[in-house]
Amino acid sequence: LPEGAWQTPWGVDAFVIVSPPDMAATSGWVSATSEDSRSGFDERINGVVATLPPEMGLYAPAFHFASAATGRAGTNRLQSEIETALVDAFSAYLENDNRGRAIKLVVTDRSLPLANAVLARLQEDDLRNRFAGLIVLDGQKLSESTLPRVPLCSPGATPSCVAQFDLEVQGPTLPFLLPSLPGWRGTETIVDARAVRAEIADRSAAVSQWLDNNAPKPAEPFGDFEEIDIAPIYRPGEITPIED
Repeated sequence: LPEGAWQTPWGVDAFVIVSPPDMAATSGWVSATSEDSRSGFDERINGVVATLPPEMGLYAPAFHFASAATGRAGTNRLQSEIETALVDAFSAYLENDNRGRAIKLVVTDRSLPLANAVLARLQEDDLRNRFAGLIVLDGQKLSESTLPRVPLCSPGATPSCVAQFDLEVQGPTLPFLLPSLPGWRGTETIVDARAVRAEIADRSAAVSQWLDNNAPKPAEPFGDFEEIDIAPIYRPGEITPIED
């Protein structure tokens, strides 16, 4: 784990909601624990990692999803269930891994509809000053009006709470061998990963500096205590230990 917020500079984590993998051979709901799903999530996560500064912490939950063959209607029916699961994952991250660090939410255009509940959690009083903003990796060239409104984030998140970067999408090499899948996206790569990484680093550093200058540092927790057995004490010539 990265160092907690008691260190300087104040650390920043990325909580990433990647695009669901494309699985052409499956219809209906797909578990996040199948071998194909895990491989697909790993591919998506590795693409996002290329945009993140190496000093950032990374938390990227996998989630069950509708396959590409299911279509948009099926995915929409499952959206509220996935949102609940993602909020549970976010809560687990806060409890076990965050340790007071700032949080940048990273999504793609395809995972953006699933991020609303996590965004709402980041608006709460205990997290708002540590919310380092929303990053949208965009493969559809979304208009500004379709991006979510983020009313509040850290005062250090400049120049805005939302940043949008182009995601390059490449379909399958031999599409005629696959069934007709309207949701098929193939591979996703960042158009200019180096430039995106530099801008995310600058934005994260601005939030880190604001927190160092304005927010109270949390206390570093004590390590695990070691149990010590206390041996009884006897007066000379007595067999009954001293109690007090």
